[in-house]
Amino acid sequence: MDSAANIKRSIRIIKKKSKTYEDIEELNALLSDLKPLQSVMDTLTMTNRILLLSSFTVVELKENELLFSKGDPSDCIYVILSGSLQLYNHSQKGKTDMIPGNILGKGTILGERGILKNLTRSLTAIAVEHMHLLRLEAQIFKSLLGKEMNANMETKRKIVDQYIPGLLQMPAQQKERLAYLLDIEYYNRGTVITKQGVFNEKILIVLEGECKIFFQQGQYKRFLSTLEKGSWIGEETALFDKPSAFSVVVTSDTLKAARIKNSDIKQVYPQAAVQMLRSSYHARELARNKLANFSHPCLTPKASVPSSPRSFPLATPKAKQKMNSLIQNSPHFRSTTLAQELLKCNLKGDIESQNESKAFRIRRAFARCRSQELNP
Repeated sequence: MDSAANIKRSIRIIKKKSKTYEDIEELNALLSDLKPLQSVMDTLTMTNRILLLSSFTVVELKENELLFSKGDPSDCIYVILSGSLQLYNHSQKGKTDMIPGNILGKGTILGERGILKNLTRSLTAIAVEHMHLLRLEAQIFKSLLGKEMNANMETKRKIVDQYIPGLLQMPAQQKERLAYLLDIEYYNRGTVITKQGVFNEKILIVLEGECKIFFQQGQYKRFLSTLEKGSWIGEETALFDKPSAFSVVVTSDTLKAARIKNSDIKQVYPQAAVQMLRSSYHARELARNKLANFSHPCLTPKASVPSSPRSFPLATPKAKQKMNSLIQNSPHFRSTTLAQELLKCNLKGDIESQNESKAFRIRRAFARCRSQELNP
């Protein structure tokens, strides 16, 4: 919905006691930009979709008005139509504490986990501003979407077990909560996931497809490595409160990724997991910085003639072929430890290896061998 007029039209249709097929068809179109809801509705047959759209009611809240409290029964789900909600938690002293970063906006679905697991509301929700929500009774939700939502939850539990470190000793119920907080998102080729120098709002775990890391220096952009299944993207802000050091762009036709909100990393994830993520990130950042710093001189317009080991343009097939020939045929090169290192790195492989430390060793060996050729 792009305007207040569309929201009002949606509300008028939902409030009708008797709806026509044309009303349902129009409502379906009006709700099409509520992506989480649409992704759920896409799994339904036409009959069940019509039943779902016919079953919504509208809830209107004023600023600072309570939607539900922690401990209330999970008797329905809500979908935010307009406005936003702030989540709060009750402390042990009886006070209600705001959860930083947990402001829910348009399109958010809330309450499904409590229905599926027969749990009460885990948090308190209060309107930040005047807002409207769609309400769907628990019984209808379970009959239409329960099977699909349970399957989706099982998929997300497997993602937590497979890709998130430091959770071996965590109880199953807590792992399930982490799974519930995950969202599955899709991105098209060319989408910029993170931009160098910009703070990230989320972390992504690659599930399908691939993207590439680029380092920008002035007007030049350098490819550093490829990220595939299991790779983490955008941890800098959540873990260290700093902007992204590199840009990441989707290079496959589509990218499927699990999204984790920064606030969830800070508020929900155990310290053991966070510490392991920090250590893992530091190791990757070190390797990427070496690649970025090493390859940058190759990008300058004046680097047409190599003047130092760093300026040899290593990424071209012609350069690799030439250096391979030199190493294989020259006694001088065959006798050096650098040549042995280079051969061990397997010249037949791609110079832009997914293993960043290996790619750096290949670059370094190439450059040093080139330096010895120019200055024997």
